Amino acid sequence: MTQPITNILSRYYGKPALVIGGGPSVQNDLPMLEDQGFKPAVVLSANEHGLHQAHYKVDFLVNVDRVHCVKKVFMEDYLRQFGTPVINAHSWADYRLPDWKMSANSGIQAIAVGCVLGCWPVVVTGVDLFMIGRQYFHNTDEKPRNRPSLTYMAKQRITEMRRWAGDYPVRPVSGPLTQVFPTYDPAERFEEPERVPYRKKIEKAPVRWYRGLHEFSFVTNDRVAPGELVPFTPAEARPYLDRGWLEEVDAATGVAVRSEPCAQPLSQL
Repeated sequence: MTQPITNILSRYYGKPALVIGGGPSVQNDLPMLEDQGFKPAVVLSANEHGLHQAHYKVDFLVNVDRVHCVKKVFMEDYLRQFGTPVINAHSWADYRLPDWKMSANSGIQAIAVGCVLGCWPVVVTGVDLFMIGRQYFHNTDEKPRNRPSLTYMAKQRITEMRRWAGDYPVRPVSGPLTQVFPTYDPAERFEEPERVPYRKKIEKAPVRWYRGLHEFSFVTNDRVAPGELVPFTPAEARPYLDRGWLEEVDAATGVAVRSEPCAQPLSQL
């Protein structure tokens, strides 16, 4: 059953994370990290890309899209074949990001998840944003197409990530992210950083369980089916409760409970 990300917020707090994207920088970065003795407490892969390397065991897959942009299949079906827990904002996640509003691709979102988990530093490789072409490090048959600079969309994503993360210790090993975040240095030492605003929010907001009463669509065209249990914050669930599409339930028994009134007016949600 889907669990909220709050269930694992304390598991990796204060420990280093490694984010692995699909870009070609992985080929040089991971052997270097391994030689330096870098030992992450948790490894986050953008989609399944990190599973195509043998240096570090992947703990979670992080994804954004509901449908695979190339294969045109549901990402739930595609990612389940790999047998690794998935973190995303969808109703089918193993660990769901409730009330998630950040717009990103899967690589950027994996970095954000590392920040949410309270890891420091969040070391990043392979989030190259296709600066040197649409080539994945594990797709050796595809010819790289060099680009002199980042695309407009990639720049937007980096800007949003920088604004979202603030001064949180995100440390790319190489690639275009080093233009906005300090490059990873194994000698750097860190003090406990201020928590990112999203983590502060979900630590304060209670995450409750809700059962779908009707099929409906919510974030990124995700769908909740009748009878499906999904963790939401009360503010996130309120529009669907008011429409009669959800009911709050006790997670242990599945029995419907009376929902408390939302402190925030529906017009402001």
